[in-house]
Amino acid sequence: MENDILNSDILRLRLIDLEYKGLKNEDFEKEIRRIYFEETGHELKADIEILKSSDAKSIKGDESGYDGTAVYFKTEGKDNDQLYILSQGSQQAKDWEYNMNAMLAGQDASQTYATYNFVKDAKEHFNVNDTANQTDIIGMSHSLAHNNNASTQLIYNVFDKVYSVNGAQTNYYQLYFANAEFRHEVNKQFSLNRNDYLAIYKLDPAQLRNFTEEYYEKKGNTKGIYQLISTDDPLYGISGARGFFPVGTVEMIDTNTERPGIRDIFDQLPDSEVAHLQQLAITYTVAEKAGSTNGLKELTGLDISIFEGAKGNWDYAKLYVTKGDEINAMIADMNTKVPLLIDSIKKMTSNSDVIFSHFVDAGYLSEADKDIVVKELTNIEGLLEEMKSLIQTNNSIRESQYDGNYSGSNPFMTVLGADIGSLIRLLNLKDSFTESFEKLQHILGPMLAEIGDSHSILEMLNALGFQSGRAYSGSDLILVKGSGADKIKVNISATVRMYQQGNESLEVKNRHVEALIAALDAELVDGFMLERTKVVNRINEIESNPSSYADHINACVAPSGNKAEVVGANVHEYLPPLSGIQFDGIQSILQTEITNAKTFLTTSRTAIETLFDKDEFVAALFDYVPGG
Repeated sequence: MENDILNSDILRLRLIDLEYKGLKNEDFEKEIRRIYFEETGHELKADIEILKSSDAKSIKGDESGYDGTAVYFKTEGKDNDQLYILSQGSQQAKDWEYNMNAMLAGQDASQTYATYNFVKDAKEHFNVNDTANQTDIIGMSHSLAHNNNASTQLIYNVFDKVYSVNGAQTNYYQLYFANAEFRHEVNKQFSLNRNDYLAIYKLDPAQLRNFTEEYYEKKGNTKGIYQLISTDDPLYGISGARGFFPVGTVEMIDTNTERPGIRDIFDQLPDSEVAHLQQLAITYTVAEKAGSTNGLKELTGLDISIFEGAKGNWDYAKLYVTKGDEINAMIADMNTKVPLLIDSIKKMTSNSDVIFSHFVDAGYLSEADKDIVVKELTNIEGLLEEMKSLIQTNNSIRESQYDGNYSGSNPFMTVLGADIGSLIRLLNLKDSFTESFEKLQHILGPMLAEIGDSHSILEMLNALGFQSGRAYSGSDLILVKGSGADKIKVNISATVRMYQQGNESLEVKNRHVEALIAALDAELVDGFMLERTKVVNRINEIESNPSSYADHINACVAPSGNKAEVVGANVHEYLPPLSGIQFDGIQSILQTEITNAKTFLTTSRTAIETLFDKDEFVAALFDYVPGG
């Protein structure tokens, strides 16, 4: 780690966070250099080359959802060249689908394969040859990306080091299906029937975990993996569930000292309960990220968009005729999803008082809020049961009428009446369901947001920077002076931007003022002198050659038939000087504004440098231009 260019946790975390910003390569490089200078006080002495996964040839057409950036630091003499692979955590709906399939079920490793391919592409792109030089290849990751980088390391051993923060831990089920060599050893160790696809899930989880850890430790692929994990991180909270196991060196950090974290809560729950909570949360998240109304549809199958604009029974009847196929598909979907959702909800409601009491004890919920959550979950369970009953009754009427066991003379009208009646009732239930759902969101939303903050890179950065008087906001560094009521926080990144961009703007303004004065001189003073010269020249011409103007005189004043002779001309001219134009006043006003602004920027800089007089790098920051 001593030779790492990114040689501190904070420096690495800030670059991992930078990966989420979606910057162009040029801006990405400038931000790397700025952050490096802010954290070290020194300019980064290396060329930087960048490759986005979207530009990598093996990722073209990849549907796994993998995103990443390769950053190649080329040092003088190539004595410390390093290639960093920044893999991105969950961002898109595709990522959340992958979370569900890969880390819950262990059935998908496509992003692991994509990570491996991207590393190969990056090495080829930057001409990093394992035998030709000693370029370190270092993986950096957050959240889902730790699972990608760590799993890639365990299977392919492509990294020299892996640094992660609040990672989604590796999963032995996922590795079983992804790594043929490991799968063979598991089958041999536990005498599994290779034809039984689900045999792996029947093994004792503790035994399988121990075997997995020993297997990869012996291979040596866990060396060089370093993890920072918040004790308050929700992924850490659920990482005790079956399938998950940590690898490498793990350092735990308490990033939210006001809360005990949720690990103890989840450790007290049966594994099956955690699985149901995970399944519900991820299913809903996938749908919510796809669109605001899809959460309800994904969970229940009820698609309210079909009925948009309908206000009464007659409207519903017309929709039945015009959108019959969509309604039939919706009912079929509900028939599949509602019973499964009821099963999950029942497992929650049967223990909801106990489950959410743990969140009360941890300070995430009040007792009153817990009672509302339990009540609304119970209400939702009842509504779902009624939905299920309606669908089953509707299906029963359809089957009896169309199988010939109908009681009336017109089976179509019987089915039509039942369908419309069921739809009207379902939509009424939908309103009650939505009301309960919104109450849950109102109470659980802030709790989930606080828990979610503990998964963020930002909270970890602020926890690490606290002792050294540093804090972070977005991509900015905040310096902290004093404590308690005397604490002063300065966003030094924003302040430097203001100072540098302000001075650049004033330079541009000064050039505009100079151009304006020059234009006024050219258009007014020089223009006046030019016109005056034209008049004087014409006068001189008249006086020196008066006879040439005889025709003009004769045409105007000579009697008819007579001609006047011009023998001389003397023009008594008076051409007053240009007056009433005070350019100096205009320039003075504009220059004063520029001077005042410059004084403000300089004074602000001086005040901040004085405030942080012991931090010499603060003064240097104002003059540092990344890549300049």
